[in-house]
Amino acid sequence: MNKTEIQPKNNNTTNVTIRKGNKNKNINLEVCETNAEMAKNTLDTIATQLTQMNDRFSTLENSVKFTSDQYDEIIKKLDNIGTQSIETNQKIKVNSEKIEMLEWRLNKAEQKGLGGHIVMAGIPETKGEDTTTIVHRLMSTAKISESSHNFLKAFRMGKPQTGRIRPVKCIFSDHHIATQLVDFSRINRPSAKLLCDNFKPEQRIFISEYMTENTGKLFKLARERAKQHGWKFCWFREGSINVRRDEETRAHLIISSPLDLEKITLLQ
Repeated sequence: MNKTEIQPKNNNTTNVTIRKGNKNKNINLEVCETNAEMAKNTLDTIATQLTQMNDRFSTLENSVKFTSDQYDEIIKKLDNIGTQSIETNQKIKVNSEKIEMLEWRLNKAEQKGLGGHIVMAGIPETKGEDTTTIVHRLMSTAKISESSHNFLKAFRMGKPQTGRIRPVKCIFSDHHIATQLVDFSRINRPSAKLLCDNFKPEQRIFISEYMTENTGKLFKLARERAKQHGWKFCWFREGSINVRRDEETRAHLIISSPLDLEKITLLQ
């Protein structure tokens, strides 16, 4: 049988003696109380930390949820932006095509307005030359009737360059006269010697209709495309680019814009 005795050791300390069988065990109550208080404080601290951790986890969870909601919102906005971008690009493409078509219509109108403008290439340059006299002499050779009100002016194009003969641009108020000079050049293949005995007979003179910059580029592309697909004829007359497959084919295509070049490919 166990026997418990409380024996005060001094005024400040209380010991408890627990007898179990033949053995006695002394326990200091103050130490027990101190340890119990420390354990309680430790448990309170742990409980406080757990509460704080729980609050932090809750805050983190809310932050993650907020971030997730924001992410979803951003994805939706990006999708909307992507859709708007596609629609905008489609509108830009349509408008660009319309603008390009309008530019070529304007170019065609501008080219038609230059019907009386021709370019003479291969005429040697001389010091103190009179380009007006050169044009009149060619017209006389081609047996084209002259009229003072039909011929406006003639001049060399560009700045003088060593080793390069600048072409002569002529402007007529009557485009029929300009066309007659072009035809004369194509049929008779005139040489520079017709203008001056000092010029070489092998120096060929070429007379052609004046082209705008865009028309010149389009004419070059048309010739390349026609050659690539076996079309034998490509020429420029009265402001229009024309292509024809061969001598037996009477019909020909008129090329007014880059879109018309596809006709050469489709009709090969």
